[in-house]
Amino acid sequence: MFESKEEQYELDRVAGPCHTEATECGNDDGVVTGIQVVETEVVKLVVIEEHIKTRKEIPYALAYRIRVDKQLIDVPQAQITGAEILKLAGKSPTTTKLYQHKPGQQPQRVKPTDVVDLRCHGIERFTTMANDSTEGCGLGQELC
Repeated sequence: MFESKEEQYELDRVAGPCHTEATECGNDDGVVTGIQVVETEVVKLVVIEEHIKTRKEIPYALAYRIRVDKQLIDVPQAQITGAEILKLAGKSPTTTKLYQHKPGQQPQRVKPTDVVDLRCHGIERFTTMANDSTEGCGLGQELC
């Protein structure tokens, strides 16, 4: 059908889906003078864990691959709730806590109702912990 992989790639790139954003443009007085439309190429898959190493903006994609504990999961949208991530990982929000990891930072708790934007640069991976765990409470500390 195609002479080479390059031809197939070029067709996918040119005929592939686009993300379109419309922004109102105005003058200094706040009067809208037009609308700016920007189309951005959409890639098929972004592997979040690998892409974080490039320090580049995460592109729009048809799917985003995330790591939850040791499991790789493909997510079909950039914004997803903590409960949806746990469900895709085969875990229950009633019995499991979810944490988001960013390089050089302490893990941050993601509540089941929190919305995570996978295009937000810095998310490296996710981990889970049973709800009955104490998150590092030790002797002499108040109960968590």
